[in-house]
Amino acid sequence: MQFGIFYEHQLPRPWAEGAELKLFQEALDQVELADRLGIDFAWEVEHHFLEEYSHSSAPEVFLAACSQRTRRIRLGHGIVLTPPSYNHPARVAERIATLDLVSRGRVEWGTGQGASAAELGGFGINPDERHAMWLEATAEAANMLVMDPYPGYQGKYFSMPCRNLVPKPVQKPHPPLWVACSRRDTIHQAARHGMGALTFAFIDQSEAAKRVKEYYDIIKSDECVPIGHTVNANVAMVAGFSCHADAEEARRRGLDGFRFFGYALGHHYIFGEHIPGRTSIWANYEQARDLLPVSPGTGGIGTPDEIAGNMRRFEEAGVDQVVFLQQGGRNEHAHICASLELFAASVMPAFKARHAEREARKQAELAPYIERALARKRRRPALRDNEIPSIRAIGGQQAAQESAGGKSANFGRGSEMQVPLEDPLKRARVLGPRDTGSMAKANGIELCYDTFGNRDAAPLLLIMGLAAQMIEWDEEFCEELASRGYFVVRFDNRDVGLSTKLPQLGTPNVQALFAQRLLGGTVAAPYTLADMAADAVGLLDALGIERAHIVGLSMGGAIAQLMAIHRAARVRTLTSIMSSTGDPSLPPPKPEALSVLLTPAPADREGYVQYYARNMRALRGPGFPLDEARDLDRAARYFDRGLNPPGAARQLSAILAAENRTEALKAVRAPTLVIHGSADPLVSVEGGKATADAVPGAKLLVIDGMGHALPIACWPQVIDAIAAHAR
Repeated sequence: MQFGIFYEHQLPRPWAEGAELKLFQEALDQVELADRLGIDFAWEVEHHFLEEYSHSSAPEVFLAACSQRTRRIRLGHGIVLTPPSYNHPARVAERIATLDLVSRGRVEWGTGQGASAAELGGFGINPDERHAMWLEATAEAANMLVMDPYPGYQGKYFSMPCRNLVPKPVQKPHPPLWVACSRRDTIHQAARHGMGALTFAFIDQSEAAKRVKEYYDIIKSDECVPIGHTVNANVAMVAGFSCHADAEEARRRGLDGFRFFGYALGHHYIFGEHIPGRTSIWANYEQARDLLPVSPGTGGIGTPDEIAGNMRRFEEAGVDQVVFLQQGGRNEHAHICASLELFAASVMPAFKARHAEREARKQAELAPYIERALARKRRRPALRDNEIPSIRAIGGQQAAQESAGGKSANFGRGSEMQVPLEDPLKRARVLGPRDTGSMAKANGIELCYDTFGNRDAAPLLLIMGLAAQMIEWDEEFCEELASRGYFVVRFDNRDVGLSTKLPQLGTPNVQALFAQRLLGGTVAAPYTLADMAADAVGLLDALGIERAHIVGLSMGGAIAQLMAIHRAARVRTLTSIMSSTGDPSLPPPKPEALSVLLTPAPADREGYVQYYARNMRALRGPGFPLDEARDLDRAARYFDRGLNPPGAARQLSAILAAENRTEALKAVRAPTLVIHGSADPLVSVEGGKATADAVPGAKLLVIDGMGHALPIACWPQVIDAIAAHAR
């Protein structure tokens, strides 16, 4: 189970000068602390005009500030008010994408309708239509983030013409979608739309089990038809929070703020009569305090042992995340920070230790249901190129009249910027800065390669793994590395993609080779990993590169290691990702990963695309969201560039025939970084640890929840690590 913190930015009256400044700065400090402590999520609401209860009217600004003070904590909109009268769907999509970019792919996209009279009336929203507004706007905002271009929409509550929304988010197809739930039926609604359920109603543990079961039963049923382009199957529940070694002190510090939260909520949503700028909810609360009923949701208030027991019951009920309401009423900043620190030290580690395995089981169980749910979704058809309307620039005629020479017009207050009246590209051929799909002779064969960045920058060679084409290194990944000051080269290994195929070497029997290897026998291969390392060196020769930073993934990691062992003068630094030493005593692949290696690929395009996507779901790991659309697109490009199953078998035989490199790695002197996922089902994390142990002075980065793939959400961490290492 995971944990989050939750912000309404409550500020009871009376308000002293600077109180809001203090409130926001302390909240930023708390989120920064939570990130350092390993708390998983920070959720921020959107509310308008709800004095004292919530001063959080621009959550995207607060979360953007959080993104620059944190590294790993997920940043959740809890929620964006989605009816178009609050926020136009295009503006919602733009802000979600931008926040995802500045946070390096850490956004959770919560949505909701709003229910207070102050907000609905303030923005002129008919309460009876808010659900329909939410439904229309959420679906179309998701389409805007995915479609290129967005074909436009003529709806009941908003309309817009065809436009291509930019920027697009880091997480593909879009960040995980959630919806605010206050009742049992809205939890069911979340499941029917394939959305995470943010249950901001306070539920005790006995009720939680029933609601969670109902939610997941719907996720697994034909009722689940995603509103977005992926399924986010998660249930998060809110609990009050105050952790202290003394139970009474914990309640003294946290219970009153939690009770004020409930009272202020009731004031704005149920029983209150509010005079803007004048009503004091706090004063009313002080009079009503002793008359208030005992509220559920206090499971996070108490000693570490009490909280751990309560959280364990939530975990056993199937709750995926508990979100702590720690900033309520007059709760003190110092007490909040102390509670977080004690909780992180005394309660959270046991839950973290169980989370990866539990999440892996859950994802494996849900994978076929999610696949079927996505198949049920009716997707808007993309426009063909000849259907995309042209947008003609306005002002051309006026600019021509104001032009002195008839060729350019002033675009400013003075004459500092002259803009041409005719597009110069109509008269000039555009030359791209990159070599795309070039061929190079290397080691007696031809390799297809691609480059990114300035040729004068430090060269960085990317080597991909078994049967993987160079496009497995995503263009955005390569471009980001290039932006850090590198000349990035990716290429197709022999026998894959557009590089030389070697059918004359025969097709090995992969199953027989595996059996031979498991029995301790020697495997004969048509060529070796050392031959493939020589290919990579030959490519450097062809490009006139004397020394390069070498980054290899999986089989590519083994090839990179061999370059560092045998061609040390050509290797500036070594980064080995998801690879091992080749020591046969290391843990073998898990059955689901072994199935990926041994299951033949379909020969038809659609069959192969689905086969590839299934394999990626098995390999990616539980700690990151699916990149289904990206996987499907890459698989189609794989097929179109050309598959070579016999070549994949020859590469696999080279892996199985490889010798244990442990002793040889002890002689490597290139600065070495080893990156591995804690949940890698194909090459156990023990393989990464063994590699780091073998190379003198090697650094090890283990990424929690990452499997045998580079999901887009982990790119920032991986790219930062490579760039920091390759200096």
